[in-house]
Amino acid sequence: MERLNDEQLNTIELPLLEWYYDQASILHTDLVRAESIITERGYTLLAIYFGILTASIGYVLTHLDMKDDIALTSGCISLIVFCCIAIWYIYKVIQPHSFYPPGREPNKLNIEGYIDYFKKRGVTEDDQKKRVVSDELLNLQTKITEQDKLNKERVEQTRHSIRFILFGSLMAVVTFLIALFIY
Repeated sequence: MERLNDEQLNTIELPLLEWYYDQASILHTDLVRAESIITERGYTLLAIYFGILTASIGYVLTHLDMKDDIALTSGCISLIVFCCIAIWYIYKVIQPHSFYPPGREPNKLNIEGYIDYFKKRGVTEDDQKKRVVSDELLNLQTKITEQDKLNKERVEQTRHSIRFILFGSLMAVVTFLIALFIY
């Protein structure tokens, strides 16, 4: 979205501009809620992965000296490797990340700049609010874009994590079967 020009600001009414801002705020709130859900699911997956990792490591460590369990041990080692990769991806999902709250800090509202601009142009009170709301709408659009980008990246990292754990499970079975037939 680009800044509204004078013609657009003269054409659009203030209530409509405020409605656009409200709709954008709703979208931003939904994106923040989605971000929270992604993080929650990341913690759940992390707990599951650590359970799998702990069980696999426990099995390998308790059966290191037994030659008759080499097939199952090698399958667990394969699962450990892929589970560690999945944990790395899910950690990237749940690690502290940027959050883009709506609005701005008071010292970044550029009040002095608006005052100078309004004095030079002789802007009416109603038009002043239109210009400020349109600029805040632009600011909110930037935050929505950034939050959406961050959410998409985190969803993709979650997908990679799940793919690695599934592939690791498949490789554990293949490694088990190969070791079973070799030993």
